[in-house]
Amino acid sequence: MKCILALSLLLCSVPGLSQSGKFVIHFPSNSAELTVEETGRLDSFIQSTQKMPLMISGHTDSRGSDALNKALSRRRIESVRKYLMADGFSENLVNNEKAFGETMPVVNDEGNEEKGAANRRVEIVWQTVPASRVTDTAEAKAGAVPEQKFIQELIEDPAIKKGATLTLNNLYFIGGRHRILPSSLPQLQSLLSAMKNNPKLKISIEGHICCLPDETDGLDFDTQTEDLSYQRAKAVYEYLVYSGIAEKRVKFKGLGHSRPLYPFPEKNEDEKIANRRVEVRILDK
Repeated sequence: MKCILALSLLLCSVPGLSQSGKFVIHFPSNSAELTVEETGRLDSFIQSTQKMPLMISGHTDSRGSDALNKALSRRRIESVRKYLMADGFSENLVNNEKAFGETMPVVNDEGNEEKGAANRRVEIVWQTVPASRVTDTAEAKAGAVPEQKFIQELIEDPAIKKGATLTLNNLYFIGGRHRILPSSLPQLQSLLSAMKNNPKLKISIEGHICCLPDETDGLDFDTQTEDLSYQRAKAVYEYLVYSGIAEKRVKFKGLGHSRPLYPFPEKNEDEKIANRRVEVRILDK
C-alpha cells in the first residue's frame, strides 16, 4: 500500500471526500496482541479502499485498576499503530491517539467477562479518499498548472534568487485540519530532494488560508486553536525535519488570511484554493 501522509479538515467543504466511519478491532482479555482473526479483518479494512485514519482510540473492560487499564489501552493502540505503519501508513498519519482505558464502555460489563469482550477494543475513525481525488476535483485542476514544475526544479532554477516566494502547488489538506493528503507526497518529496541536494538552501514555510473577511487565522479542528495556517506550515516543516533536514535550515509561520491572492469573498472554488496555500520563501541558496 502506498505511503500515506498526514491530513486536515478545512472549514470550506472539500469535494471528493464523501465517506467516513469507524472500524473496530477487538482484543483478548488482558492482552494487547492482535489475533489472527483480527489481523485478517484489519487487512481487509486496509485493502478495501484508501482510508485515512483521523483518530485511533484504545479501550478496555472494567476489570483492573484505572492506571492499568489506561496503560493496556495504550498498548493496544500501539499494536494497531505498528501494524498500520508496517503496511505503509506514515507515522504522521497514525499519531492522533487517545487511550481511554475503561472510561468509554460500549456495554456495562461489571461482573460479566463475556460482555467485557465488546469493550476490549481499538477504534479507528477514518475518512475515505476516492482514487479519483487528484484528477476529478476542482482543487486538483486549480493546482495542476499546465506543464507544472515540481518545487525542486523551481528552487534550483538559477533565476530564482534569495527572497523569492514559490507556491507548493498540488499540496492539499482536508478541511479544518493540518493533515496532508497523500496526493501531496510527490511535491513534498520534491521539496525534500531540493533540500538534500542543496545543502546551503534555507527556507521559510508560510501557510495561508481562505474564506475569512479579515486577516485572522482559521480554527484547527485537531488542536482547537485558531492557527490553522500555522499548523499547516508546521506540518510541512515536520515532514522535512523528520526526513533528516536540519531544523536550522527551515523556518515556518502562519499568515492566516493576511495575504490573500483574491479578496474576500472569493468568487469561486478556484479562488478559494489559490488563497488556501503553502508557500516556500527562499532565505538562502
